Amino acid sequence: DLPSGIQIEIISTKTGDSVFARFLAEKGPGIQHISINNGDYQETLDRMAAAGYKPGQTATVDINETCTFVEHRDLVGCYLEIHKRPENFVLPQVKPEFIPGPGPDDKPSVPPLFDDFDQIGIVVPDVEHAVRVLNDEYGIGPWILLDFGDCGRGEFVKTEHVVLDGKDVGTFATRVAICDALNIQLEVMEPVSQKGVHYECLKKYGPMTQHLSMKQSLPYEEIKRRMDEAGFTGGQVATIDTTETCLYAD
Repeated sequence: DLPSGIQIEIISTKTGDSVFARFLAEKGPGIQHISINNGDYQETLDRMAAAGYKPGQTATVDINETCTFVEHRDLVGCYLEIHKRPENFVLPQVKPEFIPGPGPDDKPSVPPLFDDFDQIGIVVPDVEHAVRVLNDEYGIGPWILLDFGDCGRGEFVKTEHVVLDGKDVGTFATRVAICDALNIQLEVMEPVSQKGVHYECLKKYGPMTQHLSMKQSLPYEEIKRRMDEAGFTGGQVATIDTTETCLYAD
């Protein structure tokens, strides 16, 4: 668990059919679901169904917990997971393994690159449709809409010096909606120009949860060096609003 309260769950499928196996077969590694604190389970399920989104998978976990993955891949590129838990719910009482191990409080031997998650970025073909569902049907809002690059709508935030996978792109244009209503910022992006990492991701995979933005205390150059040394050299670098450097490390 991170300071924001966000938990990272990495899933490797082993046997049987599931939403995890199907997602992996369709898109490869990626953000398969966002788990949400849903309050009343049935009310959440009913409101999602009223908006046109139905369960992709429901399962009983550890006898007393119901986990439901509601299909939202056409909207935000992943499933939304909701839970039904009894008042006396406790986590499964099984003996886990630990990395680095052997205990739950052991820390990695190297300093962390990041302090916390800052933002989830989602690419979609129609940003206003996605935002309307999240805002009007689910009460997730309010939203700020901005143009990054010239989208032909008037004022915009400059995007310059864009390099994608080592090739000079120049600039790109993306319509963006940003929401700070939850304990992590949501950014929904609609590529307008056929340039840049957002367009390439949407073209290849369709709607998808495209990036995780990290809070960092280490210098940018140190983070970039360690990522390069670990073999993650692809992605996109761009200058935003003249002074900010944004790196999407693949």
